[in-house]
Amino acid sequence: MVTLTETIVEEVLVRYGERAKVVLKAAYEVMEEYLASGKKTPGHFDFKGIMRKLSEWGIKYNPSHLLRIMERDYGIIETSYKSVAQKWYVFTDVEAVKKALIDKGVGPRDVIEDPEIYALDIQIAALNIDGLISKVKSIFRRGKLTEVDKEYIREIIFRDVPLIAKVLKDAMRHGDRYREFMIKASYLLRSLKTLSQWSASRKDAFKEPEVILSQARINDSME
Repeated sequence: MVTLTETIVEEVLVRYGERAKVVLKAAYEVMEEYLASGKKTPGHFDFKGIMRKLSEWGIKYNPSHLLRIMERDYGIIETSYKSVAQKWYVFTDVEAVKKALIDKGVGPRDVIEDPEIYALDIQIAALNIDGLISKVKSIFRRGKLTEVDKEYIREIIFRDVPLIAKVLKDAMRHGDRYREFMIKASYLLRSLKTLSQWSASRKDAFKEPEVILSQARINDSME
């Protein structure tokens, strides 16, 4: 059932459009940040916090007039503390604001549906596997190792390989969801093994792991 406050928030969002949407979203996110910090504050959010959040989003807008309207005309927010340097507000109905924002497609989500998948997505992106493969492929094209190459390979092996191996092992537990990453990571690990062995044995030539390349369908478009 839609509450009266939800209807009022919806009216504000419709009447004032994008301005109301970004200001309410900024206020809500500032409130969440303060709650997460564990610090005691005199309200849910403050004017400075909203201005900071809007600036982070690249929005140049002074919300003071709209905040007055939301408080005076609609009662969505109330002033909880005011001084020369600060002004704090509280939402009169936090859940109503949250629901209205969600309905507009910009609302917060309390819980990440699958934290493990979410974390794995972040880790895979942070590894920059394509960048590492591009460098390794350039070494294979030259067909020889310089001292700079050898140092770079050692750095990857001791800095990145343990992380890649851990993330790869986690990814393997999710079937084909991360198939592309698993193929690329496997190719990279095998390639680094080939390069490290060649560096140690000082052979005259070495070859890129062609079987793995074929399976991975990794080509020059990755460069």
